[in-house]
Amino acid sequence: MTAQSSFFVVCIECIWMLMGGFLDCPDNAKAVAKCTGTDCRKNAAGFRAGFTCNTWPFYAGGFPQWDKEDEYYLCVDWGVAYDLDATDNSSVISNAWCSEWISTEKSKQETETGSCKCVEDNSRYCLYWLCSQTEYQMGSTGASAYYECGQDSDGNPKYCYRDDSGEEVEVVQDSETSVCRCTNETSYEYCTEWRCEETSHNEYGHVELEIEHYRCVDRDQMMQYIDSSIIASQVAADYIDDICWAWTVDVESWDEFEVAECQCLEPHIEFDNAFCESWTCYEVGMHKRHNSRWYYFPLGMGLCAICGFCGCAIEGNFWYLFCFGVCGIFITLIWGGLPLFILWIALSICGICAGVIYDSRS
Repeated sequence: MTAQSSFFVVCIECIWMLMGGFLDCPDNAKAVAKCTGTDCRKNAAGFRAGFTCNTWPFYAGGFPQWDKEDEYYLCVDWGVAYDLDATDNSSVISNAWCSEWISTEKSKQETETGSCKCVEDNSRYCLYWLCSQTEYQMGSTGASAYYECGQDSDGNPKYCYRDDSGEEVEVVQDSETSVCRCTNETSYEYCTEWRCEETSHNEYGHVELEIEHYRCVDRDQMMQYIDSSIIASQVAADYIDDICWAWTVDVESWDEFEVAECQCLEPHIEFDNAFCESWTCYEVGMHKRHNSRWYYFPLGMGLCAICGFCGCAIEGNFWYLFCFGVCGIFITLIWGGLPLFILWIALSICGICAGVIYDSRS
């Protein structure tokens, strides 16, 4: 790449960044603090997702909508640690922990299946693990379960489903990999905080990084969960230091944010210790508002309305002018927020003036 082309690329990137700063709500740490649980209200979620903000542009357009997902996890293998019995010098199992588990995540738009495997432990619980998942994008909310329907050019299986009309539709697949590590080791028999970095790859080659933070709830909250859960309180209380019975999740990426609450469904009790054998999570998420990514669409619609203004001003038809004005306001303000609305007003005034001048001279 030549110096001239490099300079041109840098200039384009700077202009694009400046556009993002003008068109989009800025990142705000306070917005994250206001929406960290599944009980987060939609207005707070919209603030975190960049639909509204306390500074320019105040309103970036659009309507915040929740995406909801149910997740289920099952431990399929576990690791064990041994101690030496002083009486007969035999090895006895002193601890056990889940070392491999499978996952299923379902929403109206997609289904994800995958597995995780522990690669490092401290003889009490897993410290470092790797996960891989396959995401199936469903084109219809009423679609039936997917099934294998052939192979792609690389020999990998393809999956299909039948839509509401019974027609076979191929499922779009994305792959995801996660690297997770315990970030807060304690004297308990479980990790209290952990962090994952998830990298997703879609069929178009797009790569996206997602940062996930997990935190086990404190002792008082855990006891409240135990008292209200279907698990026998005495059993759970006996193993309060062995199992994290409930935890929260906060996920952040460029494209979306997600929050979730998880709980242990069934403990695995053996060798006088316990770990969670199956657990579930309820997750809600919201795609972030990025006007600079798809601004050309509402801008183009706004420009069409301006052209209509010019034509109507020339013809002198007030009602057509009013109709185009209302459509332009709706398109630009709702889909583009205040930045596009102001731009549309400025261009519309110029268009009307040009039309009036042209009409007066004809």
